Amino acid sequence: RKAVQAYENAFSSCASLLELDRHAFQLPWFREFYRRNYDALMIKSVYGNVVEDVDDVRHWLQALRNGVQGISSNDHIEPSTSNASGEEVKTYISGYDAMTEGGEW
Repeated sequence: RKAVQAYENAFSSCASLLELDRHAFQLPWFREFYRRNYDALMIKSVYGNVVEDVDDVRHWLQALRNGVQGISSNDHIEPSTSNASGEEVKTYISGYDAMTEGGEW
């Protein structure tokens, strides 16, 4: 909880500074804070989308993990376990062509 409060204070301070000087975002420490804030929000968003199985986020994330090789057409995502809210979480199973099952994950 202390970390959340410290973040909220820092964010509020940055917002106040921008009200005083709209060019404050050009300061190196401000740019760094903004960049780290943006990165953290993106990670939080992707994490939430993986947990909730939104769109093709799991497929996209697996492609990122595999790098340039990506996911083969033989990879398939199928339900296997439950997440914290009791919903099924899908995992990749190699060697199964998902396109034979109607073309959708």
